[in-house]
Amino acid sequence: MENNPNNPDAPITAAVLTAEFGKFEKKMEHLLSEQTEATEQLLADQATVILDAVEERMHKKLDEKFDPVITKLDAVLKEFEDHRDEDIAGAEQLRRHENQLVKLEARVSTLETAVTSV
Repeated sequence: MENNPNNPDAPITAAVLTAEFGKFEKKMEHLLSEQTEATEQLLADQATVILDAVEERMHKKLDEKFDPVITKLDAVLKEFEDHRDEDIAGAEQLRRHENQLVKLEARVSTLETAVTSV
């Protein structure tokens, strides 16, 4: 009796079974590989969506917490800059006054010299 694949009553040999199981195993490996890749991509996409949502919520919460702090810091910085500008202006005025004092002292000493020599 020949091995006819269309005859269900035909006997089957171990070699034929091994070959058929080998083909079946390769097909299953290919299908499992495709399914694994699809599952991994799906998980990666879901993880990205979740991370984006978490990042958006974090930014929103941080903005809610830090906006008032930044606003207060801006006011403090402005006041600091105003004080610095006043200090610079005061230092310039002090230098002018010192220069005027030096000139006045020179005039007074010239006048004293002129009065004592008369």
